[in-house]
Parts: sequence; C-alpha cells; structure tokens
Amino acid sequence: MSLVPQGSVLGPCLFLFYTNDIAVGLSSTVRLFADDTLLYLTVQNNNDAELLQHDLDMLCQWEATWLMEFHPDKCEVISVTRKKNPISYPYHIHGHHLKHVNYVKYLGVHITSDLRWDKHIDNICSRANSSLGFIRRNVNIGNPRVKGLAYQSYVRPVLEYSPTVWDPYTVGSIKKIESVQRRAARFTLGRYRRTSSVNAMLTRLNWEPLASRRHAARLLMFYKIHYGLVATPMPLDIKLHPLPTRVENSLAYHIPPSSCDYHLYFPPHCS
Repeated sequence: MSLVPQGSVLGPCLFLFYTNDIAVGLSSTVRLFADDTLLYLTVQNNNDAELLQHDLDMLCQWEATWLMEFHPDKCEVISVTRKKNPISYPYHIHGHHLKHVNYVKYLGVHITSDLRWDKHIDNICSRANSSLGFIRRNVNIGNPRVKGLAYQSYVRPVLEYSPTVWDPYTVGSIKKIESVQRRAARFTLGRYRRTSSVNAMLTRLNWEPLASRRHAARLLMFYKIHYGLVATPMPLDIKLHPLPTRVENSLAYHIPPSSCDYHLYFPPHCS
C-alpha cells in the first residue's frame, strides 16, 4: 500500500481490495473491520483446535505472499465456554505463542469468556461519568438546554454504543447505567438537594429511561434481521402459523427454553 497518502479517500478502498481474499480456503469464520481481524471456530476436540491452528498458519502464508504482517504481541486467544476444563491448545503465530485471556475488547465492546457484560458496563459507566465530569467543569452556564445537549452529544452515546449486544437484564447493571443519566439531570437543571426528585427532573427534561431506549434499539434490530436489512442471520425459528390467533400472529417466532441466562436473555429472545 505504498504511495497511498494516509487519510485519503481512496486509501480505505484500496486496502479492502488488497485484503479481500484473506479468508479464502479457511475453515474458520473471519470478521474484518479496517485492519482488525477476528478468527473464530467451534472447538469441541483437539482436531478442531488443530484445524484452527492450521487456519492461523494459512494466514501467515497469506501475509507472506502479500507482504503484510500480523503482530503476534497484539493477538490474543479467548475461549468462550461454560466448561470447567476447556480445551487448551498452544496456538501460535510465527513461533510466538498467543496469550490466552479472559476478556478481549473488540470494536469497543468488552467480551468475556463467560459472556457476562459486567466489565463492559463498568467500563462505559466510568467513561461516561468522566465525560460528564468534564462537562460540569467546563460548561459554566445556566442554560439547561445547552447542558442537556452537551449530555446527549458527549455522554449518552458512550452508554448507548452497540446496546443490542450487551443490553443487561440484572437490576444492578440497569441501575448503574441509569445513575449516570440521573446525575446528568441534576447537573442540567442545577438541582443538587437531596429533597429534589430526580424522576421529576427526567420528566421535565423529557428524557426516557435508557433501558427503554435500549429496548427500542433491540426491536429495531429485530425488525432489520427479520426483513433481511442487515447481514445477520435470524437465530430463531418462525412458527409459521397458517392463521393468526388471539395471542400470536403469522410471524410469531418460537422461543426455545434455556437454563443459561446469557442464552435466555440473548437480545432476539427478549425483544
């Protein structure tokens, strides 16, 4: 990619053309976003683990052919499983053993090995509170409208990045996220007394609960998946009722029972 100025309009397109064949011949699934590469495979035995390592070797061959280079120090391995003794395999790139971790950050979302979102929620709440503190220190005006716009522009987007993936179902996590908006409401209206009702402030500002906004985002994503507007397969099976009933319509989906919370509360199930 030499002689292409960084930041040019043509640069990203040329990079995509250059790396478009990276997944050819691989048994694993590859996800690409800019220069981030994610490789994953269901590993049920050592043969599957060896197959995954074979795909890593093929990626090394690809980079050698096209004069690209992966950085082993930036590559990590995470096993998403409920097994007490998961399969452990020494994956490597260029002879460098890849580090096994309990969580990774992928495209701004923290993914843990047990698929719980506590770490991600703690992270975004910390960042959102820091942004809110920055606004409180620098927006020294009494106009509630300007303060509200500052919150909606710089703080709330941090709390609402990719919510259809990590939307929590536990009361503690929901309250932790809502507490950021409640502090923002006090700042916006300048009411810090204990006797002041935050619920009344939210009503006056016409700010709906963040949980309701995440629910609406889930429904919107479900609509897009159902009608094929996004490249995401529907994980549920449609019931295909010949005629609508009093409680279900012809487009009702079958919700399979599950004893695992992270499966039972998977966004399409609870939309």
